[in-house]
Amino acid sequence: MSFGEFLLVAVLAVPAVGAVAVAAIRRDRAARLVGTVVAGLTLLLAALLATGDRSWFAWAAGTPAVRPWHRLDLPWVPGLDLRFHLGVDGISWPLVVLTALLTLLCCGYTLWRVPPGGSGRALVALLLVVEVGILGTFLALDLVLFFLFFEVVLLPMYAIIAGWGGSAVPGGPSARDAARAAARKFALYTLFGSVLLLVGVYVVVAAAGTADIVALTGGAGLSRGTQLAAFVLLGLAFAVKSPLWPLHSWLPDAHTQAPTVGSVVLAGVLL
Repeated sequence: MSFGEFLLVAVLAVPAVGAVAVAAIRRDRAARLVGTVVAGLTLLLAALLATGDRSWFAWAAGTPAVRPWHRLDLPWVPGLDLRFHLGVDGISWPLVVLTALLTLLCCGYTLWRVPPGGSGRALVALLLVVEVGILGTFLALDLVLFFLFFEVVLLPMYAIIAGWGGSAVPGGPSARDAARAAARKFALYTLFGSVLLLVGVYVVVAAAGTADIVALTGGAGLSRGTQLAAFVLLGLAFAVKSPLWPLHSWLPDAHTQAPTVGSVVLAGVLL
């Protein structure tokens, strides 16, 4: 395994293992401290992804649209020709570093203040799980793997909003009820977007016979009708998740009711 392949695995494995470790530690402050250290190590690993052959200005007419600096391509589900395919390039690397940086700041914030509603260690563990999902989304070079990483963040974000959020409105429901209502709305809307995204992914993979994003770039092998169908499905899915008007009504509630760390992750990288 090359150094670049090791980094791609480590950037995902460190926060994943860290989330388990934080959840297992009994002492709350010690768990939050461990989570912050794990987030810092993930940021260091993300920064090191810029080492090696960095083709910042290699794009030109006739060259591949996706030019990974580092790539890891392993069999995942051979029967369906799905692969555990990760890579990073000059477009995804800044987003990977931004994700790691914001997660570190959010975990560090919990050392100073934990929002009411639950234990600090559970909150930090959920933040690390969300980090795994977002990092995987930016690193995935397999369309099915991209979908799975994209969906990893939904339940942890629901729990963060419902468990630690809350902002009461005079004459309205209590802060806890308002947070839970916002979390349910977030989950239902984004689940609808996930269904559209899954159907769009299926349309592309079934028509092209591959889920490899590098091979799919440019739409080679896809008929115009398939490309238009996939565009409509994926466009609607991301219009919900981004979100765009008029499918945006879950966002004001989610931002208002989410704790500070949830809003930072949601606005900073997740959208």
